[in-house]
Formats: sequence, C-alpha cells, structure tokens
Amino acid sequence: MYRKVLIVATKVIKKDISLTDIEETLRNIREYERIRLPNSFRLGGLGIESALSQLIITWARAQKDMGELHTYLSDIGDLNTEKFLKNMAGMTAAVMAPKITKVKHEQIERKEFLKGGVNIIDAMYQGRFSELHIGSSLLLSSISGADKRWLRCVFDEPRKVKKPTEMKGTVRDILSTIVPASGDKQRLSDIVTEGFIESIAWMVYELFQNTVDHAETDENGKSYFRTIGALRFNIQKVDQRDLVRIHHEFESLEANGLRIFELSVMDSGPGFARKWTGKGFDDLSIEEEKKAIRECFEKYKSTKKKDGRGVGLDNVLENLRQHNGFFRMRTGRLEVIKSYLSTYRVHNTINNMHEKAPVEGTLMSLFIPLRKGEKNG
Repeated sequence: MYRKVLIVATKVIKKDISLTDIEETLRNIREYERIRLPNSFRLGGLGIESALSQLIITWARAQKDMGELHTYLSDIGDLNTEKFLKNMAGMTAAVMAPKITKVKHEQIERKEFLKGGVNIIDAMYQGRFSELHIGSSLLLSSISGADKRWLRCVFDEPRKVKKPTEMKGTVRDILSTIVPASGDKQRLSDIVTEGFIESIAWMVYELFQNTVDHAETDENGKSYFRTIGALRFNIQKVDQRDLVRIHHEFESLEANGLRIFELSVMDSGPGFARKWTGKGFDDLSIEEEKKAIRECFEKYKSTKKKDGRGVGLDNVLENLRQHNGFFRMRTGRLEVIKSYLSTYRVHNTINNMHEKAPVEGTLMSLFIPLRKGEKNG
C-alpha cells in the first residue's frame, strides 16, 4: 500500500537574494504555497530588503488563508526571534503570513511569535534606537491591531504622523545611531547639515502619513484584515554595479566607494493606482495606471475629496532633487525610477515607468549620496 505524499510548492529565500531574483519570483508568486525565510539576511544591495518585504506582502495576499511562512526557528523568544523581527522582511512575514511554522513545521500562533519579539516592539514604540539597529540599518513598523501600533517616535496621536518640525528629532536620533555603525567613525554633524535632516523629516512625514491615509482599505474601501506600514533607514557603501542593478541609467556614474543613505517606506495597501481610480487590476489598463501615477505626483492631488493636503509626493521629489538623490517606486504593475544624480535633470515630471509583475502595497525607496569629505544638505 502506497502512502500519498502531498507536494507543496516552496520558495526558499536565500540570504543573498537579488532584486532580479525578487522580480522573477513575483512573476510566479501564486505558485508558492510556502515561503521559507532565513533567520538573518545578507541583503547588501540597495533597497533589496524592502523589495523582499513587498514580495512577502504580495505572496500573502495571493495565498489568502493557505500560505505558510516556514522559518528556521526552533524556539520562540530567543535571540534568533529578535534577530528575525529586526529585519524588515522578517517582521513583514510575521505580520502578513497566513500561517507560521518553526523549523520542524510546528505551527506558531502569530501572537506568540510577536510576543517573542516583545523587546523589539517595545523599543520601536519607545524610540530606543540603539536596541533596534542591525549594523547601519534600522526598522520601524506600525502593525494593525497591535497595542503599540502608534509609535511614540513617529506619531503625535493615533493616525497622525508627527509634523516635520517634530520629526526632525526622531530622524536626528536615528541617524546618530546608524552613522557610526556605517563604519566611518564620524559624527553626524561632520556628514550632514540640519537642512538634510529637515528634508528627511519631510519625506518621512509625507510618505508615512500616506500609509495611514491610503493603505488600510482596498480600492473598494473594504478594510484589510492585516496591515503593516514600515520605515527602513540604512547607510551603505556602493559601487557602480550596485546602482546598475537598480536601473541601467546609472551605468555612466562613477560610484566606487560612494555611501548612500536609504529611506524606504512600505505599506500593504492596494497601491497608488488602484486606490486613486477605485479600480482593480482586471478593470484598470496599464495606460490608466501610468496616468494615475503621474497624477499622484502632482501638487495638491488627493484621493480624499475633502483633504486639501494632497498626497505630498511633489514635496518628496523637491527634497530629493535638492540633495541630488534618486528613487525606485514599486506599485501595482509598475516600477518607477526617478534620478536627480545628474544636475541637468531638474524637472519633477514622472516618465520613467516600466511594466512588471503586479505587486501589493507601495514601496518607495529613496537614495541620497553621502559624499566623503563633503557635508550633505
């Protein structure tokens, strides 16, 4: 008598996964009933960990109640659990995966798993940044349903992100934590000006407030059961190849040893175009999607009829332009690239859009060069 063996399609995420690997996996995301994540990552490429986090959200939404996050954890509540949850991809998976299992496929209750990282969650809430960074990378997460969702270092009150003037203190404290960890052994004041800190504070305010305003319901206004909004701060040295991996337009840039500051803001909402138009992918043409993205970056545009604040993306672009930065945005079926690395590119028009596999949520990764011996800002 033969025993029937159930074969489950599993995607094993490698420690050194690349942006190309992520995009290839997204094309076949519905095939994988199980994703296996390592306890820690060697995500050296710019924006890689954030892109992997968006892949996990997309996978979880595609699998609905069936998907299994398979970890290498044998015990919950040890240092490996904390290490797992300090990573953007790990925390995202813990929040969004329909089912979570330990190394021997023993199921873990989500609340039990997150309790294993209670020190991390409390440190995020209280703003104890020295307990949160992994090298020069630091994560802050706002999780739906959590008692400590509205992080004191980010929110003035529930649903209200701190204004830029108040956010400056949070940004300064985060940078003071990760700059020494980036290996340069310099003081923050030796690298950036108050103007730089103020610009980052504006970007955090505009982008993270959008995750609260626009990412908790789908395009039809129906509330999601589980949501996450996340901020990732990172500093790393790159070379030309690292930049070309993001987009070929950086092929001519001399970037060996260049330090890049990364701010990635991610949410688990429907994405810009679906929220903007109220249409799902089946009813939304790619041209309509591109048009919606362009409109999102125009001044005073908003999906809220009575909200004069707008989505504020024009302010983000202007701050990025002032610091000769660039960004990669992934939302819906589009990858959007915008660069101010070349001084002749001074306009804020959004034209560089590439059709990709559909994703859930919106990921905006902003990158600003920190040139050695040259104070930024």
